[in-house]
Parts: sequence; C-alpha cells; structure tokens
Amino acid sequence: MTEIDYYIAQFNLYRLTHPNLVDCWLSYLGLKKRHYDATAADFTQCQYVLQQMSDGHEDFERDNLIRLTLYAMSI
Repeated sequence: MTEIDYYIAQFNLYRLTHPNLVDCWLSYLGLKKRHYDATAADFTQCQYVLQQMSDGHEDFERDNLIRLTLYAMSI
C-alpha cells in the first residue's frame, strides 16, 4: 500500500461523519494519484485534517468548501 492509498483509506473512515470534507480530499488525492506526485506537504495536510476530524471538528458545508476553493484559486 502506498502512502497515498493509506490516506485515502483513512479519509474513508470519516465518510459518514464528514462527507463534504472527505469527498473534497478524496477527489484531491485521486487527482494526485493519477496525474501528479504527492509531496510531503500534501501528507502533512492530510494528517492535520484527519487529526481535526478525530478531535471532533465539524464537517464543512459544501457551499463553504466551494467558496474556500475559489478564494484559494484567486490568490
């Protein structure tokens, strides 16, 4: 199992409690797996988000994820 596959499996554990955030991350990791090499920074972010979910932080609403993505792309 590659490191990216490990994180995909970890995110799948939160699919019921954090569906919007998990879908976003699974799409991102799937893209990285197919077309790009994941970096250490990607895995650091994965660890951070997984820890936040584990600590009980709530899921993002889909609209907020879209706004956040658009904002990040505009910077």
